[in-house]
Amino acid sequence: ASGSTENIPDNFFNPALLLDRVKALTATIASEMPDTAHGDDHYRMLFVIGIVLLLISVVINVVSDIVIKGVKNKNQ
Repeated sequence: ASGSTENIPDNFFNPALLLDRVKALTATIASEMPDTAHGDDHYRMLFVIGIVLLLISVVINVVSDIVIKGVKNKNQ
């Protein structure tokens, strides 16, 4: 679960950060899109976040498809 905080950590390698509050990427897009000016750099970065989410989804789907095909071939 994630909270609604926008703190950027100083040390990304701190294991305690795994339990720290974060703001979900989808929540960032939904909450900040209405307040940004069309064509602004912030507006473009929100679209970059959307593209990152799309790429994560595609990678997960491709990897899961490869795993499923491997399991099916192993069972035959």
